[in-house]
Amino acid sequence: MMNRMNYFCRQLMLVALVFSATQIVADDNGGDDSTRSISSRVITSGVSFNQQISSSSINNSVTALANGGQFLITKSGRYFLSNDVVANPMFNNIPVIFIDTSDVVIDLGGKTLSLSASSHCVGNVGIKISPGLRNVFICNGTISGANAAGVGNSFYTGIVAGDPTLTDNSVTANIILDSVIVTSCMQNGVALYNCKNIKVSSVSVQGITDLGT
Repeated sequence: MMNRMNYFCRQLMLVALVFSATQIVADDNGGDDSTRSISSRVITSGVSFNQQISSSSINNSVTALANGGQFLITKSGRYFLSNDVVANPMFNNIPVIFIDTSDVVIDLGGKTLSLSASSHCVGNVGIKISPGLRNVFICNGTISGANAAGVGNSFYTGIVAGDPTLTDNSVTANIILDSVIVTSCMQNGVALYNCKNIKVSSVSVQGITDLGT
């Protein structure tokens, strides 16, 4: 486990990356059989369903608080960005994209998910993966607080999975992050709690300010 972690740290330029995981699988130009099987399951699961995430589909109203996020995902499938998405949350401590079901692909499509410069909320998260889920793949884009201006105007964490306060019965498994840039967050770029079977490839975390420096 320590050898894998050391390899992982050498290969990736990550800042403030928080793990509480039972297994971490680093990209080793091919990987082992377990890595390939995870990739296959995630990419092929539920991809017959496709839905675009756009700025207009991000819920900035009071119902976002009840839903647990501004864009709530409760159906397995592929969700994609075809344009940059700017969120303007009205409440503190809620994610922009909240994944609440297994077998989900988030394809950022080379675009950027960011906060509006007019947002004055704190503690918000770019993408949150609910504890106990399986098979989530996030790829191909940027999560950024760079458009934010003013005190507290930045994502607290870019991507968070699981919950450090829950027991092993709520382990989140089979998480793949590939070709993602996380930038300008206050606390952590990526925080994975109580997770197992993680593959991280070509992920860069940059410009963590405040507590994450």
